Amino acid sequence: MKEKYVGNVNISRILSQPAKSSSKQSTTKPLYKGPTKQSKSASKKSIASPKSLTNDLNLKYNPKHSLSQKIIKPDQRVQSYTANLFSNARFKLDWSIYEFKNLPHNRQAEEFDAEQDVEEASKPQKKITPIYDPRDYKDLPEVLFLGRCNVGKSSLINSLIDKPLARVKRFAGLTPCLNTYNIGNVVRLVDSPGYGVKGKQWQGELTMQYIRERQQLRKIYLILNAHLGINEFDEMILSQLVESKISFDLVFNKVDKISPAQRRTHCDQIVEQLLKTSQISKLMRPTLHFVSCNDDNTRTLSGISDLQLNIVLSSGISGRFTR
Repeated sequence: MKEKYVGNVNISRILSQPAKSSSKQSTTKPLYKGPTKQSKSASKKSIASPKSLTNDLNLKYNPKHSLSQKIIKPDQRVQSYTANLFSNARFKLDWSIYEFKNLPHNRQAEEFDAEQDVEEASKPQKKITPIYDPRDYKDLPEVLFLGRCNVGKSSLINSLIDKPLARVKRFAGLTPCLNTYNIGNVVRLVDSPGYGVKGKQWQGELTMQYIRERQQLRKIYLILNAHLGINEFDEMILSQLVESKISFDLVFNKVDKISPAQRRTHCDQIVEQLLKTSQISKLMRPTLHFVSCNDDNTRTLSGISDLQLNIVLSSGISGRFTR
């Protein structure tokens, strides 16, 4: 991710925006309010899988986007490596981080700690159990999953690795911190706390400090609800990401909740309106992904394989992974 300058924009306020009242939660405000009526003689060609949506809408909105083209027409070697990585690599939870300074191999935190050495030396020292063994640490590229509460970030990570590694519940707010998952010792997937009604201020500050300062960060995936559309919190975070020139891609989750015959029209209008209202420039136009974590179709048809390929391409990985 080339541009990570944030300036004085306090996006953490948006990530932890409270509900306007305790008795009334924020309602979703779709840009496209629902499927349109179709005649009974509608062609079968109108039924679109998440994979075909990813291909077709990237060709429409990102015709010259190099990364989108690589996803639509992937190199066979990279495609084989990606499938092998997410099928056979060893997966594990590396860290659960509540404070940015505790994140391993964090240069900013290390510099801050060095400045505090003289002052801390005179204080009684408590025994601290390290959250990781420095001898086992390996500097790896990281990708972050960002989205509002209950949009399905943890479920998406489980679908990517095809294992129930991330904790998932029906209610929102289960992910309280930054959870970092190691994939084959070549890349890390970072699950962040959700923003919006259930978000807390310190969670927003933690997430934005990670985005602003983490040098290992290669890509941000903003997860949106394809079924319900974009709500006010999504619009706020999109606006701030664009104004701050922070690169990101868009992942539209829960496509399986849309009627197959209506998916193309529904998703096309959401994306078209979104690109207009958020003022996303052509220079930083995100790659679009449409996925279904709970679809009965194969991983290829559910759009998961396209997202896996994007992670590999964005992270620049191609080396041997740990099985």
